[in-house]
Amino acid sequence: MYKKADIDIKGDESSAVRYFLSKINQLHLHNLVEGYNEKPVSREILEDIRSIDLDDSIHKELDIFVDPDVRHYLIEIKEENLFTKAEKQISDIYLRYITKKKNIDDSGYLNEIYLSVYSHFHKNLLVFDAFSNFTDLVTEVIECMVQDYNAAGEEETFNVFYLTEAILYVSNDDLTRILRDCRNLRLEASERSAFIKKATNFLSSVYIETSYGIVEDRNMAEQLLNYSFEDKYTRIFSNLFLVLSNIEPLPEVDRILAKPISSFIDNDKNIQQHEIKTLCYFIERYGMIFEFYQLEEMLNKCVKTDGCNYSRYKDLPAAIGRMMHQHHPEDRISDSSLIRRAVANWTSSDGRANLIYHLDLYYALKEGDAEYLLHQVEMSLENNFHCNLYFHVVDLKIIDWDHKDYFGRYVKYVQGNKQKGFTGFNDKGPICLDTHVINLILWVYHHNIDISRRELGELKNMVNLKSGHLILLNLSLKNSNVNGCLQLIGTLCLKN
Repeated sequence: MYKKADIDIKGDESSAVRYFLSKINQLHLHNLVEGYNEKPVSREILEDIRSIDLDDSIHKELDIFVDPDVRHYLIEIKEENLFTKAEKQISDIYLRYITKKKNIDDSGYLNEIYLSVYSHFHKNLLVFDAFSNFTDLVTEVIECMVQDYNAAGEEETFNVFYLTEAILYVSNDDLTRILRDCRNLRLEASERSAFIKKATNFLSSVYIETSYGIVEDRNMAEQLLNYSFEDKYTRIFSNLFLVLSNIEPLPEVDRILAKPISSFIDNDKNIQQHEIKTLCYFIERYGMIFEFYQLEEMLNKCVKTDGCNYSRYKDLPAAIGRMMHQHHPEDRISDSSLIRRAVANWTSSDGRANLIYHLDLYYALKEGDAEYLLHQVEMSLENNFHCNLYFHVVDLKIIDWDHKDYFGRYVKYVQGNKQKGFTGFNDKGPICLDTHVINLILWVYHHNIDISRRELGELKNMVNLKSGHLILLNLSLKNSNVNGCLQLIGTLCLKN
């Protein structure tokens, strides 16, 4: 495209600046083209890029077409002087923010500098936003903006323009860190509607609505075969739902997201487990916007796709199940084969079923299907006991802690699986405590289990169990923080 533009506008006085900017963009695309899969094509393009000489273009090809001021501006662009200056100014402001030495006019100055950078790159159509020094600059700006927002009053709103920049350019790890302690993001009503519209446009980019139903957009599917494009696409998805999860919910406005999300999941082939986690956070917070059938459609995609050997949606069924139970307590999953297929898919070749990802669906199942799932749980606990399954099924109140002989099996599991788990550092080095025994002590305490029960008497470190239980009991009577004694209890547990 840029090469064709060069040919079309070379020697055209009115297009001299555009000709030069095309040359710069081709140089910026060098590394992207170098990683392109079509080697014969990329070799030819790389040869053209390497032959570009910007100094030669300024002093020879364009010298007669542009006046001295424009020529000076082109040199400034070539040397990246505007960006370098802005980068230094923003870094200085950022340092003042993180060291709590911010000046009173830094907020306005930061906004002014960034808008000048934004205008420079976008008005000149410069390909520069893929480079790390630009994304680092955006990250610093967003972090400062969030600090200002947190410090402002409850009625303060966040600028949607900067939310969009954050989604496009900040890494997911950095955005997670920046938003971790951020209060609910409040948006102006008009800006909120526009932002939700952007979100629906992104989600609907992977499918097309036809008279026959919703089908995959083949053009987008072809673009997603390119690794760089797919990487940016998945990052935007993850950032989008991270931001949406931090926006103050307004169900009457946000309900329009439900259909694009369920249709997206039904047609998606690229989003992986890490990105799905951010969608799960969103569903947990915005579950009220989904109709029951939309949640069931997403669940069906999870069951069709996932199993022991492929598990990108593994966190989604639990989130869906919780929202079904919370927001649609009277509805039940109509397709009885769903839970049976899920169990079959998550059963390994040696017959062991991993049920933990689908337990939260229990209360959304019809009676017969719920009984089937409970039967599978009981078989798993009896044939291959694991404490995590026991914990989860009791926490969900599907069974009581003393159901059948499972508590006794749990005690034997702890006795036979003594392990040291890393829990932190002290001045002597890493702290490794027996996490299984700590969990047993907490389990006994939280469920008010009689310490003299026969099952507990079989423990070799019964003295330490009693000591840990007594510590927790005394702390709770004093209204102390129970978790604060874990290190002391862990030390007792290791004295065997």
